[in-house]
Amino acid sequence: MGKIPPGLLDGVISIFGDYDQCLSIRSGYSSPSDAVYGKYCLIRPVIPLNNANDLLNFKGLDILNNETNARIKDKIKQDINKIKMLVSSNTVTSKIYAFHYGICIPSQCGARDVEKVLNTVFNPIIPIPIEVGPKCNVITDTTEWNAFYIAIL
Repeated sequence: MGKIPPGLLDGVISIFGDYDQCLSIRSGYSSPSDAVYGKYCLIRPVIPLNNANDLLNFKGLDILNNETNARIKDKIKQDINKIKMLVSSNTVTSKIYAFHYGICIPSQCGARDVEKVLNTVFNPIIPIPIEVGPKCNVITDTTEWNAFYIAIL
C-alpha cells in the first residue's frame, strides 16, 4: 500500500496498482512447489447501508485534517437524498464499497488472513470494515513440460 493517490477528494475511487508486475513476481526456487508468487487482491472498505442517517453523524477520521473531514461531511449532506434512495431501493446488498485498492501479497497468504490484519491495524484509525477479494489472482508455474508438449511447440 503506497501513498494516498492524487484525486481522491475529487472522486477517484479505484486505485488498482500494477496488476501485471504483481503477477510476474516469482521467488528464485527451482521447484514450483517451493516458489513464492505474487498474488493480486483488491481491498475494499465497506460502508454498511443499514441506516443512511448514520452517515449524517459522520464525525470525521483522525488521520485526515479538519478541511478534508469538512469536505467529506459537506459531500455527505449534499448527496444524502441520493444515498437514501439507493438504500431504500437496494434489495440486492446491504453494503457499498467506498473504493477499491489493489495490493500484492505473497501467494501463501490467504485473503482472509490479509483481511484480518488490515482490520486489526486500521480499525482504530478508520472504523470501517475492510474486505479483501472476493477473488485474488495468482499465476504459478505448474505446467509439467514433457516430450509431448515440447514436440507440439
